[in-house]
Amino acid sequence: MVFEKLNEKYLEDAVKLAQKQYNMEQKYIEALYDKDYKEVLTNLLSNIFKNNHGMVAIERGKVF
Repeated sequence: MVFEKLNEKYLEDAVKLAQKQYNMEQKYIEALYDKDYKEVLTNLLSNIFKNNHGMVAIERGKVF
């Protein structure tokens, strides 16, 4: 596993990872809505990526 500075080329994978995590949590927490948040997550993560706040973990070309 390697760590890299945030780069917008990983944005789509990061959104998928966030959606997967949300969906997993939503199964166990009734207060979380069953809704597609892809656009919201993309906008939020895009701002983080554009401002270079953080790192991304990459293994075999995938975001973890």
